[in-house]
Amino acid sequence: MRGKNKGIRTFIFSLFAILLFTFRISFATELTYKVLQPKNNVDINKVWTINFNKKIDAQTINNIKIIDKADNANIELKFNYDEDNKCIKITAVNGYDYGKTYSIMVEDGVKSIDGKNIGQPTKMDFTTSAPQYKIDSYEKFYSAIKYALHNFENKLDVQIVNYNSKDYKLDTINKIIEENPNIDYGYNGAEASITSYSNGSAKMSINIKYEFSKEEMKNMKELSEKKAKDIIGKIIKPNMSDYEKELAIHDYIANNSSYDKRIFTNNIPIESYTDYGILIKGVGVCSGYARAMYRLLNMAGVECLYVVGYGLDDSTSVPHAWNMVKIEGEYYHLDVTWDDPIVSSGKDIVTYNYFNLTDEKMQLDHSWDSKKYPKCTSTKYTYRRTN
Repeated sequence: MRGKNKGIRTFIFSLFAILLFTFRISFATELTYKVLQPKNNVDINKVWTINFNKKIDAQTINNIKIIDKADNANIELKFNYDEDNKCIKITAVNGYDYGKTYSIMVEDGVKSIDGKNIGQPTKMDFTTSAPQYKIDSYEKFYSAIKYALHNFENKLDVQIVNYNSKDYKLDTINKIIEENPNIDYGYNGAEASITSYSNGSAKMSINIKYEFSKEEMKNMKELSEKKAKDIIGKIIKPNMSDYEKELAIHDYIANNSSYDKRIFTNNIPIESYTDYGILIKGVGVCSGYARAMYRLLNMAGVECLYVVGYGLDDSTSVPHAWNMVKIEGEYYHLDVTWDDPIVSSGKDIVTYNYFNLTDEKMQLDHSWDSKKYPKCTSTKYTYRRTN
């Protein structure tokens, strides 16, 4: 190729599925997709890795998409770009559904740092595995419950091959919701019964409770996803840095939401604990603020975590939620709830006192399980140092 087309440079990336496969894309002008061999039995929590042979312009990563082939709906993705190793890890924020077909597409808008476009877009279909209710690992147990929560199922029966009470317990539900906060639109507890057998296996029947009907929760989720896409389309501009995206989303939420004061009179609706409350109703509490930030930042291609811990309220430690955001390889604390304060005058103001703080600063009035989250030590993108 180099001898015949000196003006064309080769752009290589590879997707790791069950087996590693590599393909090449030339910087050219063709617009048709190069279609790769489809993959089957893909895990619903699959993290795709794309390796490049040169550094990529991180601002163009959003031109990598995954769609649900049943309705061509875009899947909400989280990107983690490792510049040193020239690779991108792609995670579906809410996972994939069992037994469905998706298409991963690398569009021609993805560019290298020297401005070269991919001339021939590439795509690959993949189909996820069927539901696995015969469980032989914690990972499968986690995936089965996550699938049930994602689809707002009321009942789940699993057959566990080598049962033990330490790994296979209902606390897994809380872990799933913390790691996938936008999966919850009304979860209200669960109960389980266990039948043990002499061969070491067990049957676990889980009954999951919700505040709303399945149809109501699906509607809340769909409206939240649609609103988030509309917001990103309006406030995120081409060539924005990750920091600029974070600032724009922070300001949008703070300017278009208010803290739900009904929490002080114990008549707060469940919606206020979700991103639906913030994005659709314009009102919520800390978990709603943090879940909205989580959805919008990840949708904009900025890695964001949902953090559960405690905050000091008049010297009293109360349950609280906020975010950690990854900018240029470093994590920062972000608490948009406390940047949208309730003031006695009733005036709507936006502050930046909790915008990209270190662990040291955040620990002054927040606490969390540090073993569960990455360290935040950089001050490079702390608001006052940047503006």
